[in-house]
Amino acid sequence: INFHAPGTSFVQQDMFPESNRSKQTLIYLKELNYRAEDGRNLQAVFRGLKELQKRQRTRELEANTMKDIKEQPSLKLIKDRSRPVLRDLNVKPQLGSTGRNRAVGTLEAHQNGFRFTSSRAEHVDIIYRNIAHAIFQPC
Repeated sequence: INFHAPGTSFVQQDMFPESNRSKQTLIYLKELNYRAEDGRNLQAVFRGLKELQKRQRTRELEANTMKDIKEQPSLKLIKDRSRPVLRDLNVKPQLGSTGRNRAVGTLEAHQNGFRFTSSRAEHVDIIYRNIAHAIFQPC
């Protein structure tokens, strides 16, 4: 088993901050080797460690993505027929797992945002406050 230790090339500097304790010497474990008479036991432990590492990585990725997600207000729909609508639009990335690389549908303007509705009745709400840049491209 290999561990992160200071002085190796793949270790980030912030993983091991310098200690203010000048009299103590710090010892880091860099690698551990195991031996067993039956190799199947070690293989089972190895698989367990790899699965644990994978679960921890996914937990950290989920925590990072959840950190960036903000609570947004719900879309205030306009019920009358006078709302602006663009039909037969393609959206990337695809919605759901359709296997196609585009979703075809309509884009409706509402009171505080847009709603894209695909032909399969899936919808995505885009609040005006969340739009950072808009590009107008005349035909």
